[in-house]
Amino acid sequence: MKSSLHAVSPCVEAGSLASPSQISRVNDIKHSPKMRSLFVCTMQQDVRLLKKALKQNTHRVISEKLYSISSALGVMQYIDLARDCTELSCLLMEEKLDTSYALKINQILDRLSVIVKNPDIQLSFTKKS
Repeated sequence: MKSSLHAVSPCVEAGSLASPSQISRVNDIKHSPKMRSLFVCTMQQDVRLLKKALKQNTHRVISEKLYSISSALGVMQYIDLARDCTELSCLLMEEKLDTSYALKINQILDRLSVIVKNPDIQLSFTKKS
């Protein structure tokens, strides 16, 4: 079985974040209750650390945390959101955090909060430009 993480490219074009996307799973893999619990627990911690780094305007830490989050999302099959996190992570490795990046990170945080509340949810979102 091919790992879901292989579906997330290391960096994608900057313009793709503003395009419509869905928060959905690639397939119907059922994760054990322990796996879902671990995902929720670590994602809550990652979200807290990401928010703290965002307040402190530390783009390198934000980049690292987004990359970590993307890996967890890939394991749970949230490929579109994982790709968005990876894209922002790559951009922030090269550029400073600005208002537009902060807005995109907050949009990701909103999407993550929905998933953390129900890790089995399959949602369709249209991202705001």
